[in-house]
Amino acid sequence: MADSARQLHGRTELVSALGAFVTARSGGSALILGEPGSGKSSLVRAAESMAIDAGVTVVRVTADHRAGPYPALDSVVAAVDDTLLALDDRRRHLLQVALGRVPGTPPSRLVLSATVLDLIRRRAHRDVLLLTLDDAHRIDRASVEILASVARRLRAAPVAILVAAPPGEAVFAERSVDHSWHLDPLRPADAHRLLRDRLPMLPDTVRAHVVDTVPGNPRMLIEQGSAELSRRAVSVDRATGDTTAVDTTGADTTGLEGDPRGVAQLLDGVAVRAMRRGDARAAAFVLERAVETSTEPSARARRLAAAACLSADVTGDLPALGRLLDQALRADPRSDRSLEAVIATSYVALRGSDGIDDVHRRLVEAIGDRRHEIGRWVFEEALWALYLLCWFGNQREHWHDFRAVVEADVDRIPPWAVLAARLESHSAFDDAYLDAQADQLIENLAFTTDPSAVVRIAFVTRGRDRRFWWRNALQRLWADERSPFASVVYAGALLAADGLSSGNWKAVEQATRRALDLCETHDYRMYAEPWLRHSRALLAAYRGEEEVAQSAVTLLQEWADDRGSAALHWRALHCRAVIALGAGRPRQAYRLLRMISGTGEFGAVIEFDDRTALDFAEAAMLAGTRDDIESLRAIVSARLADDRVAADRRTLLYAGALAIISGDDLHYQRAVTMPEADRWPFDLARIQLSRGRSLRAQGSPAQAHRALRSAAVTFRYLGATPWLTQAREELRRLGATDETDHLLHNITQVSPIGRRVAGLAATGLSNRQIGAVLHMSPSTVGSHLSRVYATLGVHSRAGLRDSLRSEDPAGGPGVRHA
Repeated sequence: MADSARQLHGRTELVSALGAFVTARSGGSALILGEPGSGKSSLVRAAESMAIDAGVTVVRVTADHRAGPYPALDSVVAAVDDTLLALDDRRRHLLQVALGRVPGTPPSRLVLSATVLDLIRRRAHRDVLLLTLDDAHRIDRASVEILASVARRLRAAPVAILVAAPPGEAVFAERSVDHSWHLDPLRPADAHRLLRDRLPMLPDTVRAHVVDTVPGNPRMLIEQGSAELSRRAVSVDRATGDTTAVDTTGADTTGLEGDPRGVAQLLDGVAVRAMRRGDARAAAFVLERAVETSTEPSARARRLAAAACLSADVTGDLPALGRLLDQALRADPRSDRSLEAVIATSYVALRGSDGIDDVHRRLVEAIGDRRHEIGRWVFEEALWALYLLCWFGNQREHWHDFRAVVEADVDRIPPWAVLAARLESHSAFDDAYLDAQADQLIENLAFTTDPSAVVRIAFVTRGRDRRFWWRNALQRLWADERSPFASVVYAGALLAADGLSSGNWKAVEQATRRALDLCETHDYRMYAEPWLRHSRALLAAYRGEEEVAQSAVTLLQEWADDRGSAALHWRALHCRAVIALGAGRPRQAYRLLRMISGTGEFGAVIEFDDRTALDFAEAAMLAGTRDDIESLRAIVSARLADDRVAADRRTLLYAGALAIISGDDLHYQRAVTMPEADRWPFDLARIQLSRGRSLRAQGSPAQAHRALRSAAVTFRYLGATPWLTQAREELRRLGATDETDHLLHNITQVSPIGRRVAGLAATGLSNRQIGAVLHMSPSTVGSHLSRVYATLGVHSRAGLRDSLRSEDPAGGPGVRHA
């Protein structure tokens, strides 16, 4: 069950019913009715999460500040815009006119409903869909009426529609939907569990009072509980006396009565818990009272700086950061030396053009001065700020300082920071140990609701993503409109980087566009922004969009130059090298790659970014630069772990680089037959392309043809135009006709992971066995297979096996042959 669903106290049966509805893949409509605050939105989010886990495509219907006569309907069309071309010209034009995108006479609602119905049905041929309308009464009525009409005619299609609204407000009448549920008030036992979960510091007596006086409405319960907690802390009610050990900062709060310092410490803990849940509004409310309760100027200034620190990292509210720092300095001019202020200032400094070296030095000094005074949460914020500086600065002395801070106080260090330090000194720890540590953190993401923890764990473990919860946790954060803005941007950067390697390039485009738009809207010039521009530049380079790629690289280089970021300078050079490789300029690519380290030492570059191993090898061989071939061979051979059982992308890249350098087909066979190699389709296809070149030169045209055709199919599917052109040229040299259009008649409709699932299923593995191999849930495997069956027109594993053989007898991506 999705993590969001686990937190819905008192709604277990309804969550199960919703899960059955959204994962049934048989379509239909459902309605959730409840008063404001009863939990409708939480149930809709839980249903969306369960649908995503099952492989269902979710389309959230919202007005989204769009213009035109049907703003919410416009959001639906935008979500499935890749299906518009499937409509005939007349219907496509009518739809554009109706939405106000082009001038013309608007069609009748009947014609518009028929057109939208046709569009959604065509989209459903490719993916099972779930359309959600949360707070339907707030969505423009014209759009909802169209969708209600469409819903009644979609029952035979694999499209589910879930609507949530207060009673009496919904256009979707109960009699017109397949399922309807009314949200009753929570029972007292469930109300108690809710408050214990959301407000664990609330004393038992106060919680009982809230449950007795509030009529079982979740939102009202939490709001009243928060108000009671704040009121209790400020007034310090001696009558209850139940304030022992509730402070989350690590201080003992026994005997708070009459002690303003204790009250402020109590409120510190409340604020941190609220912020970690992503509830920035509640945290700001409590922090304001903590500052008011602070009588000493230094304590008042420190809390203001702490609020600034959290505002920068968790919420992304940079204007608030500056305002709070100014207030802190007015309260105590010496507050700029506190660790909280130094952390906050580090974000402000990098927003301008302060160098990473200077900011890093100030932060290390501040941590050293106050190591034994600071609370755990401040220490963790300092570690995260320091880790980001190390990662973007990419200086050995920076990482040395980070490891020293961690090793000096391991017992207080959060697990993600311990793993980060050990990954950077991996010579002291073997891969199996590090994998086990990473796996434990990734598995914990399934139960993690703290947005900051999700981002930090995912960031540190992103290179060891052998558990599917890594992506699921980020997807939940990315899709939840209540998530803190800064965490959403980081999630987008992580998902975009992952999509580049996994071949989900459309998701990369969508993630970078949305996240960079958020950065622009909020004027958020922090670490995630250049990382997003790097992903955008690489995607454009892979697609052959040279002008877009160069523009993104220019912005990336400016950020690196202004702040002295070696990591981003290296990445900008790498992007330029990839652009040159795709454009058929291998000598230029090789020169750029050699410039990355500044010394021509390939080892440091490859250690920093594994994917450069393949780029170095390809550029060197195509450019005919033999001087450094032996050096490259030694580097990749040393990094290629022959005894490693579980394949990962690093192993594939090193094996492919060694094959390209050596030209030995045994090395090529080892790379292309590596277990799970098709998880990285672009890398695998590049290795196949180089193998085809090598086999052609060695006089093995039949084998060369199979390798080149396999590469061409993947390049065509991904839209990697420069490499597709190279593969076609190699095929023409063999005298072969271009077969990719015929081969892709059905294959292009199947994603790389879909082909991977299909290939395993064709060998006879069960869904559970496939899930164990690919680290997916069995239901997700089933959803992929259903789409493959529908696309290829088969109904069994035997039919699937025959279809795959006929479509790609050479063993293309996604099909493993013995």
